[in-house]
Amino acid sequence: MSAPYSKRFEAFLCCHEKGPKISLGAAAKYLKKSKSFVKKWNQIHLACKIREIWRSLPVQYAETLVESISRRCQAILSNNGDWTSY
Repeated sequence: MSAPYSKRFEAFLCCHEKGPKISLGAAAKYLKKSKSFVKKWNQIHLACKIREIWRSLPVQYAETLVESISRRCQAILSNNGDWTSY
């Protein structure tokens, strides 16, 4: 989009009676500023969800996973670091 056209388009959006109440530039600035907030919020939300699911698992399931680590590592070593059937 050329600069003169974008300026006219932006002016149209700001001034038109049915246009949005913010300019294209203001929206872009807002998204740049809020990007880190959204990212941080998503990380916090994901961490909370992971904890919630982990706590809902039975203790026996976690014990079985921990006990299987040595077998899984041995299978990887036996395959020279290649993938296994686990």
